[in-house]
Amino acid sequence: MDKCLSVKMHIRIYNNKETKVVGVCEKELLGKIHGKGNDILDLKNYENFYKGKEVSVEEATELMKNADSVNLVGEKAIEAARKVFDVNDKRILSIGGVKHLQIYNI
Repeated sequence: MDKCLSVKMHIRIYNNKETKVVGVCEKELLGKIHGKGNDILDLKNYENFYKGKEVSVEEATELMKNADSVNLVGEKAIEAARKVFDVNDKRILSIGGVKHLQIYNI
């Protein structure tokens, strides 16, 4: 089995009348603060932004479709987004060794 397919992620979808915002984070990254000093990715205090339904990579890919904005944390989450969006590698940040990307599809 492809290791990427067995990774579990949390996904949270925020819908309003005009936009769909999706937060996707690999399960094992939640609840921790990554990085040091001013360069941190705080997934402890902001865990609730991402913590929602636990899904597979395939499910996350499907749920990202038609999103206006996607906030991704983790290499596998970004790989899942590549199946839906044209990901510009220059926009991927690495904070404390954790990949982070925001996509705006407006």
